[in-house]
Amino acid sequence: MYEDFKKKLLSFFQKLGNKLKIWYIVGNAIFSSMTGVERMKKTMMGMLAVASTLALAACSNNQSAVATSKAGNVTQEEFYKALKATSGEQTLQRLVLQKVLENNFPLQRPLIHCITNGITKELVANVLLYVGAKPIMAEDEREIESVIQVSSAVLLNIGHLTEQKEACIIKAAKLANKAQKPLVVDAVGIVGLSNRLALVQRLLDFGVTVVKGNISEMRRLAGLNSSAKGVDSVKEDQSLMELQELAHALRKLAKTYPQTVFLATGEQDLVVTDSNCFFLKNGVDSLELFTGTGDIVGALIAGVLGSGIEPLEATIGAITYFNVCGEKASSVLQQGMESFRIETCNQLSKLYNENWQEMLKMEDWTNEVVR
Repeated sequence: MYEDFKKKLLSFFQKLGNKLKIWYIVGNAIFSSMTGVERMKKTMMGMLAVASTLALAACSNNQSAVATSKAGNVTQEEFYKALKATSGEQTLQRLVLQKVLENNFPLQRPLIHCITNGITKELVANVLLYVGAKPIMAEDEREIESVIQVSSAVLLNIGHLTEQKEACIIKAAKLANKAQKPLVVDAVGIVGLSNRLALVQRLLDFGVTVVKGNISEMRRLAGLNSSAKGVDSVKEDQSLMELQELAHALRKLAKTYPQTVFLATGEQDLVVTDSNCFFLKNGVDSLELFTGTGDIVGALIAGVLGSGIEPLEATIGAITYFNVCGEKASSVLQQGMESFRIETCNQLSKLYNENWQEMLKMEDWTNEVVR
């Protein structure tokens, strides 16, 4: 019943013609975010009212009114406010974000300085090349200042940490901040390793554009408990209750660091700033089953930031792009995980030829998080 109703109503929107094309997109976006019969019932009458109003608007010669009657006209402004007050606000926000993300990929050859996990260096370098960026992996303290001066953004991944690497990371963070270069920090393994947690906290004080980690790592950074061990997130940290708790804690942390975007990745993802909180639902479970997926996301964020995109949009765009690549690659899962890993990387180099941003699945949790 739900799918039939959706098809019929969206078909009706399409028939209204190009003049009302945007409202077809709005209708489709609203239905894409709906689940279950109860939400269908609540929205059905409102959508029918929208459809009726749009039909009147299509026939009207009055450019300032979307509907006319003997009792008076409904103006475009009145209609917009009413739509926004119901389901329109989140829909409009998603449409605007989709528009912003349209030209994120391919990138326009930004040079990304990466001090990253030694286990995934080749993967990170290739991923940046696949999406149109240029990687450079300088880790010698004597070279860092010169490299940062010519770089578009800096990625610091604290995995596989040594004393020498830590010294390079600290120097790079200071220089990136001084040169006003976007800086991404990947908080790998901070759940059970206090020295890594202390390092990330120190980097935050220098000034970081985006801090990312899996949900368990970000719980630790936000001062919450986690049952995780090692560098992987655990399902116990990813229930709806735990995600809401994390959203609250990250929002508080973001108040201390208002220039930083915080990304927590898992089965679903959280993107949090001092004034926004978004819950992202793209991706497939199998993305957690091969090494380096978090490193890929960090590299993508740095690449988009290096292209001049604002931090919030860059973060949402990068994680969504990667997750949609995983969704596309899931068609080969029956061939095994190695085929899935390879196809995910293949998708990174070609998905930008499609309207991938229209696959964004997002909920705005901003008003649900206690300030």
